[in-house]
Amino acid sequence: MRIEFPHSTRADFHWRQPQLRVGSGSDNDLVLGTGQAAANHLLIHLDKRGWVLDVLPDANRIYVNARP
Repeated sequence: MRIEFPHSTRADFHWRQPQLRVGSGSDNDLVLGTGQAAANHLLIHLDKRGWVLDVLPDANRIYVNARP
């Protein structure tokens, strides 16, 4: 999986594990700024259906490909 950061100087993020934790907390796999994400924002994991995105309770709203 590759996560891109358009219009940013941040490099693309490449991940090859079956689970990815995203948030502003330092214990996440992909750490974002405090103003960009909740401490534990979302979890992306691979299951029999494919990639599944779970929004965690701390998150307000997420965007995928610039869509809510």
